Amino acid sequence: MELATKLKLHREKRNLSQEEVAKIIKVSRQTISNWETGKTLPDINSLILVSNLYDISLDFMLKGDENYMNKIEKDTQDLVRLQKAVNVLKVVGLCCLILIFLYLLGHAIGQAIGYLDN
Repeated sequence: MELATKLKLHREKRNLSQEEVAKIIKVSRQTISNWETGKTLPDINSLILVSNLYDISLDFMLKGDENYMNKIEKDTQDLVRLQKAVNVLKVVGLCCLILIFLYLLGHAIGQAIGYLDN
């Protein structure tokens, strides 16, 4: 059973409207509707809130939902790529700082030598 179906089923079991669930977990009613129709997937924080509200485990909610597992895989890959990009930027930034330091040091030494020649 897909996550969307489980979300709708458990909301209805609790006799809650989409509006009520939306207010409790602080999202729009349209967001709840999108989750229940499978148009979008909840982020992990929202999923935890829903899991607590419906008193069902995350394991139960996610098992068997290939779409959500693919989303987690894609998000993980995106995070790895982002971390690599951040690391490259750190190295480039450090290199720039070293070059600026060397330039300023060379300039200061040049001025000191020039000052001694006068």
